[in-house]
Formats: sequence, structure tokens, C-alpha cells
Amino acid sequence: MLRIKRDTDYAIRCVLNLSKQENGFSRIDALSAEEEIPRPFVAKIMHRLNKQGIVQSQRGKGGGYSLAVTPSQLTLFDVVKAMEALPLINICVNGEDVCKRKATCPVHTVCKEVEQNLIKNLQIYSFQYLVDKS
Repeated sequence: MLRIKRDTDYAIRCVLNLSKQENGFSRIDALSAEEEIPRPFVAKIMHRLNKQGIVQSQRGKGGGYSLAVTPSQLTLFDVVKAMEALPLINICVNGEDVCKRKATCPVHTVCKEVEQNLIKNLQIYSFQYLVDKS
């Protein structure tokens, strides 16, 4: 079964939470409590998303994390890509030298097509769409 990692699920929840914020920054403790995610996970996720340019941080009073881009410009794929190693389906679709059987393997073609469809679908849904649905 294809399944995203727990970190990725938590990252999506945190980004959706930040997408709903009118203005200002959210602190790690608030994200942890509101999304029911252990604080150490939130800290690790926010650090990673910050390095990927999805969120920005501000120190001090009134600081915390906010989105670095508008929710309409940010898709589910952006967050998944920041958290998961690509390819998402099978290592055989990654690069030319990974599998010597690619030319004759019917599974490779199917995996490549499934991954492309998954990526395309994840790119359709922006966080603004998710905010509007909640």
C-alpha cells in the first residue's frame, strides 16, 4: 500500500493550520496543541519546511512560523516533496542507472505512469482550496 510518512501527514496538517491564519505567526506549542502533534515533531517539521522555503520563522515576542507563500500558491505536492524522498512509487522510476530491466519491464512503465498521475493530482490541490473546503 502506498502511504505517506507520518512526518508528511503532520506537515500537511501544520501547513493547513498556517494557511488558515489571518496574519501573524504561530508558535510551535500552539501548532502542537491545535493539531495534536507531539511538540518535537512540530519543531522538526517546521525546521524542514523553513529550509525548503515553505514557511518562514521569526524569533522573539510575537514570533513563530508563518507561510512563506500564499496558500493559493502552495500545493499538496509542494509539502509532500519537501518531506518525502522522490520518487514516490518505486525507485525504478528514478534515473537511468537504477534498474537495468527498465527497457523490458512492464511494471516500470506502470509505476512511472502512476507516479506521474499522483504528482499531477497532488499539484491540483492548493492549500487555499483546502482552506475553502474546511
